[in-house]
Amino acid sequence: MKSRSALNELAAFRGYRPWVLWLALAMTASAIGLAQLSKTPEPIWRLLWLGMGLLSLSLWLKTTQRVIAYVLLGVALGGGLMHERMLHWQAQSIPPIWLNTTFPAQVVVDGIAKPTASGWSVLTRLVDSPSPALTHAQVLLTFPNGREPLAGEEWSVELRLRETQ
Repeated sequence: MKSRSALNELAAFRGYRPWVLWLALAMTASAIGLAQLSKTPEPIWRLLWLGMGLLSLSLWLKTTQRVIAYVLLGVALGGGLMHERMLHWQAQSIPPIWLNTTFPAQVVVDGIAKPTASGWSVLTRLVDSPSPALTHAQVLLTFPNGREPLAGEEWSVELRLRETQ
């Protein structure tokens, strides 16, 4: 008798699986699609993601075609999460006003130096800089030939920031 009720419970549970698949596929597709954009969408797009989420909730409550609601919710969740991540990455980038400007700074070597034709190339983190917007920014520096910069070392340098190629 127990085995029969367990099978009935398992059969009832199987009915809930398809919505997870639709939700996951829609989230993945919208996140990948948004990540392919060449420019981060404006923060006002948050309203679009919220509106899509609310629309999916109303579709789920008022219709029998719940697959559409799950897909719409997945698009809203995937797009919203990727959009927030893109805005976070954008906030961590160096403001354009500091590009091609020379200034003194303290950097800490964060990576392992790689030899190049013009010296040593290494990933560093700004510790002390003239702007709080630059503090803790990661910068790829090229040190001239000479002593190899080692991970954890702090250096006083004269920086001129450029876009990476």
